[in-house]
Amino acid sequence: MSDIFIPKNTADILELLKNKNAQICAGGTNVFVDRKKGKNTGDLILLRDIKDLSYIKKDNAFWHIGPLTTFYDIEGFKTGDKCLLALKKAASLVGGPQIRNAGTIGGNIVSASPSADSVPVLMALDASVTLLSHCGSREEKLKDFMLGVNKVDIRPDELLYDISIPLQSGKCAFYKVGKRNALSIAVVNQAVYMEEENGIITKIRIAIGSCAPKCVRAEKTEQLISAMSVKDVLCPGFKKELSKKMSLDISPISDIRADADYRMSVAVNVLLENLRVLEG
Repeated sequence: MSDIFIPKNTADILELLKNKNAQICAGGTNVFVDRKKGKNTGDLILLRDIKDLSYIKKDNAFWHIGPLTTFYDIEGFKTGDKCLLALKKAASLVGGPQIRNAGTIGGNIVSASPSADSVPVLMALDASVTLLSHCGSREEKLKDFMLGVNKVDIRPDELLYDISIPLQSGKCAFYKVGKRNALSIAVVNQAVYMEEENGIITKIRIAIGSCAPKCVRAEKTEQLISAMSVKDVLCPGFKKELSKKMSLDISPISDIRADADYRMSVAVNVLLENLRVLEG
């Protein structure tokens, strides 16, 4: 029989993580599904009462998002920030209303599903995570934090404490392709952050989910199109070169939702669509 612990504050969480071999549960949208399947049936630390880990706020250099912030809260957050608009869109496409009301951005990150919808946007925005333990805190880029399927770089005694996104002048777009219009797991999801000057791409970050064991940065593709004009990248004659370079960045899988060749084709087409949106 497993025990359930309900801490009242962050200090309580850290003390439990130090002394108990227990799994953290935020919204429970993944944890309880796993437990129903007979997985991860040990002790639980429920974070439902820790209100100070749910926030969206800005300082002089960063947006900060608390790990217990729900997708409903992100979707409804009022902002004109051109980067956060992409995160709001991704949040609006997570599951159905019940999942968005309960599911948290911290849980989405730590669960490390290759198809997690928040991760490509956060990675394209060069986000970092702050991890807290009884020994102190450390910060890590999200692209390094994600290790593989259901694997992140977090120790048993650490808590995902904060997600930070640098304030930046460009725009970000997100696009998700699923087998149906609603409640779908992504076949491909992708976010692109871009800065341009006089039609020339001066900075670009491309993050692609559901095409590898983890969400990945398409760095070779970024290098290819950096310093090009958006118009030239969108030229039909350039698509073959774009596909060749992107095939070096991602290794799509074949599964029940789509085969590898389809995912590869979609990833390129979604990049072109995201660039059209950002150019507009």
